[in-house]
Amino acid sequence: MTYVRASGGIDLIIRLAALREKSIDLSILMAALESDGILGRNSTLIMFGPIFGEDVLNTLIGRLQALGLSYVDDFIELNVDIPDWLEIAVDYKQGDTPVGS
Repeated sequence: MTYVRASGGIDLIIRLAALREKSIDLSILMAALESDGILGRNSTLIMFGPIFGEDVLNTLIGRLQALGLSYVDDFIELNVDIPDWLEIAVDYKQGDTPVGS
């Protein structure tokens, strides 16, 4: 199990299976997020962040939805303050069927 580390700000976490299911190429996703870098990635998830501001977050969520991705089923935001002495990381919960499947 390989975890993806959160930034300590606002991050977007996207299921890679959702991209495959909806035929969304990574280059299209990167263009929609206006990003040239990935915060973290493993075999099941990709994370972008930190995102600065609620307005920017809402714009990016709208763009993901315009691509056909569904909030919660395909992606979520992780918005948490992380002190220097703590690390938070995430991974896909193996064995679960994604919501909406």
